Amino acid sequence: MVKVSSESQLEGKVAGSASGKRSAIIDVKMADGTEKMIRLKGCGNEDQGFIDQNYLVTIHKDKAVGSKEIRGCQFENSTYRESYLQNKVNQILSENGLVGANKPIGFWKYSGGDTPEEVWRWSEVGVANPYPLQI
Repeated sequence: MVKVSSESQLEGKVAGSASGKRSAIIDVKMADGTEKMIRLKGCGNEDQGFIDQNYLVTIHKDKAVGSKEIRGCQFENSTYRESYLQNKVNQILSENGLVGANKPIGFWKYSGGDTPEEVWRWSEVGVANPYPLQI
């Protein structure tokens, strides 16, 4: 699932709303028949998909080397870290009678490869609470 513009001609589009530069919320019918709002974190950079952003890195005062950063996705370590920390935040909120905005339920692993040019891209998947921080 990658964010695209509403004009995109891709097949299998699911209607949703951007909830941040690299995230979106979609309505999903669950296996039990209920509908849930699902938040995807790291599902594309705005409506551009995953983009390579080139930049220079100075390694010492007279030499700079080129590098690139993939924008619009999460990676394995950040996906697990975000899910773990969001669960911790939700636990603290719950202990104080509050409800958080997101509940992690898993991740989506996009195709990739074993080389830096074909790196695996990840997206955290969570249930979005339409009424966060209720008191």
